[in-house]
Amino acid sequence: MEIPIEKILENYSVNAPERIVRQQIIEILEEVVGIKVDLESVSYQKGKIYIDTSPLARSQIQMRKEEIMKKIENRIVERKIKNIN
Repeated sequence: MEIPIEKILENYSVNAPERIVRQQIIEILEEVVGIKVDLESVSYQKGKIYIDTSPLARSQIQMRKEEIMKKIENRIVERKIKNIN
């Protein structure tokens, strides 16, 4: 059984490092859409996720956006997601 690092860190009032958040986003994208992106291609700023990828991959992400956002919010509890660009 996997326990997200965010759940463990919650007890210590510490937010997950940005690199871990980006890695979780990459894993979710691979699970849901089946695409692989580099760590450098993903950024998170003020509730928005930015993914630098091909137009085809971007349209696949947009088609499953709601599912991706729900998974991210379930795994990364302290980060509220407003949009994926």
